[in-house]
Amino acid sequence: MTKRLIQVTKNLIKPDQPLFCPIYKEDGTLLVRKGYVLSHSQVSALNKHENLFTFAKDLRRSSPEYRKRSARKRDTYNQKRSTQSPFVRLQKMRDELIRIYEKPDDIHALDDILRTLERLEIVCEDAPDAALATIFVDPDDHYTVRHALHVGILCYMMAEQLNWDEAMTRSLVGAALTMNLSMGLAQDGLQAQAEPLTKEQKRMIHIHPIESARMLMKMGLKDKTWLNFIANHHENLDGSGYPRKLKMDDIPLGASMLHLADVYCAKVTGRRYREPILANVAAKEVFLDKDTKSQNNLIEVFIRILGIYPPGVMVRLNNGENAVVVKRGERVDTPSVRSLLETRGKIIMNTANRNTAKDEFAIQEVLFPNRLNQYTNFSALWGFTSK
Repeated sequence: MTKRLIQVTKNLIKPDQPLFCPIYKEDGTLLVRKGYVLSHSQVSALNKHENLFTFAKDLRRSSPEYRKRSARKRDTYNQKRSTQSPFVRLQKMRDELIRIYEKPDDIHALDDILRTLERLEIVCEDAPDAALATIFVDPDDHYTVRHALHVGILCYMMAEQLNWDEAMTRSLVGAALTMNLSMGLAQDGLQAQAEPLTKEQKRMIHIHPIESARMLMKMGLKDKTWLNFIANHHENLDGSGYPRKLKMDDIPLGASMLHLADVYCAKVTGRRYREPILANVAAKEVFLDKDTKSQNNLIEVFIRILGIYPPGVMVRLNNGENAVVVKRGERVDTPSVRSLLETRGKIIMNTANRNTAKDEFAIQEVLFPNRLNQYTNFSALWGFTSK
């Protein structure tokens, strides 16, 4: 019990005000319950104890000091969101997730997760095409958190298409951000590893859905839907998944959505030992996959969200121009694209947007975006400042 206790700063205990958390002795003995109103003399008597403790989750959730700090951060963020590029905002979310994955036992970890979740949903609402583009144009670093954000973006879009309510959507996106929490940043190493997995690595992967859910419960997360999605996101419809080998209707729809987004994002991301799969090829593979083909409605929703040529993908047009997809079109195969020019070895933007529904600008093939990543200002490409 004492391992879960954290020391309380005595100046936070005020007379004539309800206690914001229960107060314990170091050995776990309860001194005062949460909500009790102490007199001046009782506060003085309480402060005679050398040290006072409470549970970390109670301090995190209820401290007036922390509530004020969180409110200030939310106000500052909402003031900036109208002008700040979604690419910049997502980069800040990556930095925040790195800190969370490095120190998941931090007292504020769950609150930081919830704040990042809220901000990701806002970006998806404000700039859905730019959000989807990050799946293909994000810098090739910190695979673990980059992958979590990408899966979260796709899950948000799927939930929106299926008209899920706010609570269910939040559970799904939260599950995407934390599904691999128990592995920490070890995924970064696994993503670059060319050698076969060790026995210990295989075990870590096999148990990580259950372990990630367990860690979140320890943090104080009580959302059973969120936890259930995580625990089952590697189960396959044919029973070949893990860790429980569930089949068909035993697998929650949200877990299948999480699995689908997870698989797709892994396909379009390169590894040390293989190039990324082109977006249109990945979409075809997902559509034909034996583990997902029986959920035709879900696959159709997925393809409708991304299109055959998603935002952020580089393509070659019938007129010979290279272009980048900037916006989804009325049909899944006719997005709006921006032509690119090459000058002195650098790619720059042409001002022209092309309608790929016209034969002249129809998409001829998909290109790997290697050089696009190196030279292009994505914020400007999607009409935002880079602040």
